Amino acid sequence: MTTVKLSCLHWGCCAHQSLTLQRKIVHTNLFALIGNLSLLFYLVLCMAAGEAALIKSALLGMSFMISNTYVLYLNRQGQTNPARCLLMFSLIGSVLAPVWVYLGSAFSLHFYFLLFAIGAVLVFPAQQWRSLLLLFAINLVLFVHFEVFGRPSDPSLNQIAPALALGLRIACIVASVASILFICWYGDVVAGNNEASLECLSCTDALTRLPNRRRLQQRLSEALACSRRSGQYGALLFLDLDNFKPLNDVHGHAAGDLLLQEAARRISACVRETDMVARFGGDEYLILLTMLGPNRSEAHQHARIVAEKIRNALARPYHLTFKTKGGQWHHTHRCSASIGVALYLGGECEQETLIKQADSAMYQAKQGGCNGICCFDECKPAYLGGVAA
Repeated sequence: MTTVKLSCLHWGCCAHQSLTLQRKIVHTNLFALIGNLSLLFYLVLCMAAGEAALIKSALLGMSFMISNTYVLYLNRQGQTNPARCLLMFSLIGSVLAPVWVYLGSAFSLHFYFLLFAIGAVLVFPAQQWRSLLLLFAINLVLFVHFEVFGRPSDPSLNQIAPALALGLRIACIVASVASILFICWYGDVVAGNNEASLECLSCTDALTRLPNRRRLQQRLSEALACSRRSGQYGALLFLDLDNFKPLNDVHGHAAGDLLLQEAARRISACVRETDMVARFGGDEYLILLTMLGPNRSEAHQHARIVAEKIRNALARPYHLTFKTKGGQWHHTHRCSASIGVALYLGGECEQETLIKQADSAMYQAKQGGCNGICCFDECKPAYLGGVAA
């Protein structure tokens, strides 16, 4: 979905965590901007008509542009409830004043009061139902008054050409309906973007920006199904960082977070785009390798090559730097990894079983002295290298 975002339309959204309230704030800002554009549009039409009374009515309506603009300021200051109320009464006033003073019932512009009665639902949340009912009642009373009792228009407007009057009515109706449709459409765009953001957050680790355990389980289920159809092996690598806890204990979690982020980048650089690297929790990562071929020994060899590449990448020194109150902090840390490898072919095992197999192989690698690789189907750990310094 294409992201449509104008900064001024989202003023005030940061003050609320509720996505529903954020969407209502966007609607409020949109109404304020479109209200001003509609007033300008009406002024252009009236000036084109050349009738003095029409121009005066347009200028009277434009006096409410200041309050419409102030709505944006209130939202930006976090005063969303006053902004909503000001917007609705400003919109009502921008129509009521010119209709009452100049236009009367001649152009049937009091239909705007019905739009405002319905449009209040787009601005006010359901919790403020009293405000919704009040605005609905006010607008309904105004509409009924002009529809039933009428209001005399400026005498000069009685001589206006019927074609011009009809054209003004049609232009106002088309502009108002188009505005409501645009506001509803943009609200759906905002809601869709919010849902996409929530979905992304629910499946992403906040620290490393890698997929989290939930997303890995979804992808692993897809990979097992794909492996079952294609007959090709895949592999799951369970990785645990060695010598990570001392860094956290001595230098704090900020240093540990930097190392976890750098480790995530190094692991991601060692795999294909079709594979997945996920943070399983703490200093543990899972790497899902897919489409390794139909031959088990070749798939086994390929998985070990990737695991060795990751092990070497993580064994390089970490140069950590971040700002503290006393200035910049620099530290070089060495941290290796123990990796367990479990091959899979769709239908041979379940998700949880496969994760347990990779986890068991990783612990065998740790027991072999850390900084090693162990495959689940091997009797003894395939130990490589020594203990990380």
